[in-house]
Amino acid sequence: MSGAFVAVQGRMNGGLAERIGSAPLAALYSFGSGLIVLSVFMVFSRSMLDGAKRLPASVRRGGLKGWQLFAGLVGAVFVWTQATVVPEIGVAAFLVGVTAGISSGSLLVDRLGVSAMGVQAITLQRVIAAVIAVIAVWLSVLGFAEGWSGLGVLVLLAFLVGVLNAGQQAVNSQIGKVIGSPLAATWLNFVVGTLGLIGLLGLVGVATGGAEVALRAWTVSDFWLLFGGVAGVGFIVTSIISVRRLGVLVFSLFLIAGQMLVALLLDLVFPTGGSVVSPYLIAAVSLTLLAAVIALPRRTNA
Repeated sequence: MSGAFVAVQGRMNGGLAERIGSAPLAALYSFGSGLIVLSVFMVFSRSMLDGAKRLPASVRRGGLKGWQLFAGLVGAVFVWTQATVVPEIGVAAFLVGVTAGISSGSLLVDRLGVSAMGVQAITLQRVIAAVIAVIAVWLSVLGFAEGWSGLGVLVLLAFLVGVLNAGQQAVNSQIGKVIGSPLAATWLNFVVGTLGLIGLLGLVGVATGGAEVALRAWTVSDFWLLFGGVAGVGFIVTSIISVRRLGVLVFSLFLIAGQMLVALLLDLVFPTGGSVVSPYLIAAVSLTLLAAVIALPRRTNA
């Protein structure tokens, strides 16, 4: 389910960016829609509201570090990159890059014990799984005729964003555990991410003269594209719940099955201008699935 949420969100954010001509504003719409949905839900959820109220006290008591509250900024960078890259290379290639980055970064965050699951050793089994996932990224680049000079660079950009995303998943799971509410932790992510995107828009000057572009979003025929944040909510909630039980690496690789299969389906049935479903990409997907199987902990007798 988490993988499907990410794949669909990528197509929605990328499609909106194409139609309004602004990836940053498409990212802001994505985060903003998710924040609105969560804020409305919070009004009717006592547990979610109580969890949000525990945030300041958790920082004062040392259960959370102040910097952990800003994990949502990584999410802002993620959706911005997603809205920029997906129209150029397609959903599947973007997700291969992201998941390989996550698999690499998660080895480190699991070893440091950043997530709610605590410290996990860097074993040969886990390293092999991460290496296979990284190889999959390089293999996917071979599917582009332009090579490194064009679309391949965008795949590597997705890879770097994935490394950052591994840290975000770990921190989110820790926040959800401390305050006792995955939904409240998700709401915090969307608050920080939305404010961060507003700041980034002003920093790069997009906000200047951007009112016309912003209003253009409400004239798109595919109105559902405005609500990519709803899929983002589903992903963050399920990741917070799962990471505390599986760890970042196993969760990240395990969700690849949903990500890759749904992404390939989207690129085949609803291709974008940059979608490239080549034998190289299909092989890359197969490798990431193999990495997920290898990373799963082996059964042991109780």
